[in-house]
Amino acid sequence: MDVILSRPNSIRWSYSKIAHFLQRINNYLQEFILWLEPRNIHVNERILETPFVLQRLPKTGRILDVGSASSLLALQLATIGYQVTAVDIRPYPFTHDKLTYFQEDVSRLTLEKRSQDCAIVISTIEHVGLGNYGDSQELSDREFLNIVAGYVKAKGDIFLTMPFGKSYQGSWYRVYDSEELYKLIEGYTLVELKFARRLSPFEWQMCDEKDLEFISSENHPMNGVALVFISAPD
Repeated sequence: MDVILSRPNSIRWSYSKIAHFLQRINNYLQEFILWLEPRNIHVNERILETPFVLQRLPKTGRILDVGSASSLLALQLATIGYQVTAVDIRPYPFTHDKLTYFQEDVSRLTLEKRSQDCAIVISTIEHVGLGNYGDSQELSDREFLNIVAGYVKAKGDIFLTMPFGKSYQGSWYRVYDSEELYKLIEGYTLVELKFARRLSPFEWQMCDEKDLEFISSENHPMNGVALVFISAPD
């Protein structure tokens, strides 16, 4: 029975080719629709990054959100009861009683060491050290991570997200490959690591690390992302 079921069916094989061809046509049509759309709509990696963090946060505590200026997350966390410290070199348009905002480079932040229960670094570390946002070009991504971790309590949670796939560094962001990612978090306790790939302008799917090995993100939007959950050192 196994042998019979495994025999190729020439008619269905032809249908499969047609299905793959139609799928490619569908992808091209979605890209064309996106190009026509005056609002330039696309579903970016935040659709995965934010839920990844929210589902794993401690129930209460102090949270450090680094790279907050283009995100509502710091405000959202404050409104549901977290004590949030947010930092970015750009201004933040929102205020809240439970939100303290520092418009500052994280390397010059005047915040008590080991004072935070958790740190969130969403789509930020890939810009570090490139100077495009007016930040220091002398600070490496590893040094940046160590500085952030220094504000978190021993064994506290740290969440990182970043573009992932074929290694690339441009004028204002980098894309990490496996070697660069593991080098970045070496010495930290890895709690969880997830990957996702863009299937179309409107669709993302969770995938394996190897699925992104040759995926390029040299132009926006990003086509691959790594979701990283590590623990601060003792």
